[in-house]
Amino acid sequence: MKKLLFVLMLAVMGNTFAAPRSQKAKSTRAVTTSRISESDRKEIENVIQRDMAPIFNKLLSIGINDYKYKSPNLELIKEIEKDASLFEKGFVISETLKKEILKKYSDEIVKFILKSFDLKIKINQISYISENKVNATLDFTSRNLDKVLDIGGKDDILYERSFKRLGYKFVDEFEKVMKNKGNEDKKRNFYNVALEETINLLNENLSEIKEENVFLSNVPVNLIKVNGKWEIENLENLRNAFN
Repeated sequence: MKKLLFVLMLAVMGNTFAAPRSQKAKSTRAVTTSRISESDRKEIENVIQRDMAPIFNKLLSIGINDYKYKSPNLELIKEIEKDASLFEKGFVISETLKKEILKKYSDEIVKFILKSFDLKIKINQISYISENKVNATLDFTSRNLDKVLDIGGKDDILYERSFKRLGYKFVDEFEKVMKNKGNEDKKRNFYNVALEETINLLNENLSEIKEENVFLSNVPVNLIKVNGKWEIENLENLRNAFN
């Protein structure tokens, strides 16, 4: 299961950024020169937060769509199918049911990754260029998904919760179903319940882990003042690039 979670995360993130750089989020504070007024600084910060976040979220959506629909993911599916912890040795699972389970697991975990990303834009510096133009450098941070997705060592909890919901009192009962032909509905039900409990464990991690990663650092953005209002230079070009 742990391998499956990380393969999915890397697929989504790899499709979104050509060269993601992950490092611990550092504590930063916007630095401005004395030539930028406090009111201008606040307006600039608000404009960056308002206009850059949707562009990044669009990039993330593109990455997820690439993961779902483009042919290179055939290799990803093969990698997932190698994950012996999802289909344990000795389990008799039909190829049709395997494909159904893999699709459901990948879809639900990708949804979780998207929901959990928790984008933040941190402004490192705002530099004066002229009265009507400034340059800002930004860090893009997210929740530390490596740690959120790490449920290693919790397999016993996962099975215990799943067995309780499904009414299995003994491992032998469960293995009798999983290691024999047929019982497709019971096998499907087990994986559906196990998926729900996996998401529950991930949500528990999510509530506990506050650490962030910087995945894009020192991204430069120019802002210009037009009719007395600050705006990101070439914003429409940025938006249209991902339509």
